[in-house]
Amino acid sequence: MSASRFQQTGGYKPRILLYDYDVSQYEVMVNYVIWETDGYDFGYNATIKEVKCNSKPVSWSKHNHDGEELTPGNYRDCFEENEEYSEFEGGEEYVIINATGANAIQFPVDGRDGVYLFNVRIVDPSFSYCDLTASFAVEVYGAPMETSLLITVIGGVSFFCCLLLLLSYINFSKKN
Repeated sequence: MSASRFQQTGGYKPRILLYDYDVSQYEVMVNYVIWETDGYDFGYNATIKEVKCNSKPVSWSKHNHDGEELTPGNYRDCFEENEEYSEFEGGEEYVIINATGANAIQFPVDGRDGVYLFNVRIVDPSFSYCDLTASFAVEVYGAPMETSLLITVIGGVSFFCCLLLLLSYINFSKKN
C-alpha cells in the first residue's frame, strides 16, 4: 500500500506503478477503477460526454449495486464504436481513470479532511490476464468548511467578542 497527501484544490489522479518485488518497473497507463473501502463519498471531475465516449461505458455503480465487480472480463471501452450501447446520456460521471486521460477524483466540499483508503483494479483486458488490484491511501487536507458551519463559527466568535466588550465596558463603568 502506498500513501499520498493531497491539498483539496482540484482533481486528484493516483499514479499507479507496477512493481517487481521492491523495484518499480513502470507507470501503468491503461484504464483502471477505484473504490473507497470505508464508504466515504467522492466523485469524478469528468462526465461521459466530456471524455467523448462513442458508446455507453460499463457503469461501475451498476456493477457495485448488483454485487458484481467490474473486471477485465466485463470491461467495455467506450471509445470503440458499439451499436448495442450506442444510445446513452452523457451527463453521468465517467468512472474509468487512466494516466493519460482528463478524469480525476474529486473529493466532496464538505469540510472533511482525513485519510481515504482506496482499492484500485486494472480493468483493461489488453494489459494482463490476471486480476491486478492494489490499495493506496490519500490524506486530504485543506477542504473548505460547509457554509452553515462557517457561519456558525464566525457568528459564535463575533458573539463572544461582543460579549467580552460589553463585560469590559460594564466593569470599566463601575470603577468610574
